[in-house]
Amino acid sequence: MLRILEHANHQDIVNNLLEMLTIHSKVPQPSPKTISLIIKCLGRVSNSFCVGLRFESIKIFLIKANEYLASI
Repeated sequence: MLRILEHANHQDIVNNLLEMLTIHSKVPQPSPKTISLIIKCLGRVSNSFCVGLRFESIKIFLIKANEYLASI
């Protein structure tokens, strides 16, 4: 997991992690360990989110963040 986080495009990873967080938050009894792992990964990747930032990534990020906030 750490190798993927270090070598992949950070904007895409953040967007995918937000989508995973949304999916796991909608489950009737979400696993706290899974949600904790996703949040830790988000914290690690978000430090370099702005490097080479693309407009399309910002748009997708805002959509995914809105979906997550609407689900909780």
